[in-house]
Amino acid sequence: MTTASPPEAEPSVAELRSNRAPESKWLTRALALAGALVSAIYLANMGAGFVELIPDNIPVAGNIDEVLFTLLLIYCLRRLGIELPHLRSRENRSNLPP
Repeated sequence: MTTASPPEAEPSVAELRSNRAPESKWLTRALALAGALVSAIYLANMGAGFVELIPDNIPVAGNIDEVLFTLLLIYCLRRLGIELPHLRSRENRSNLPP
């Protein structure tokens, strides 16, 4: 008669990220920097309209591309370690200096 051993706990996301090879950390930073630059250039070009994925004169849908590039920029900045204090949750805002 054998007894079943308890299942092993799966590693957390933080543990998986800390165990990555240095090459993958470098690649992640490079991709985050590239994404931040592309999204910043796209958002700076909004008024000129040289590059538009969705034309702005389409109601509601016209601004979706700007929203997506803004979210990409915020995500890439966070991956690079740049925190935007006004985007923190209410619980974390109490730790900010006045």
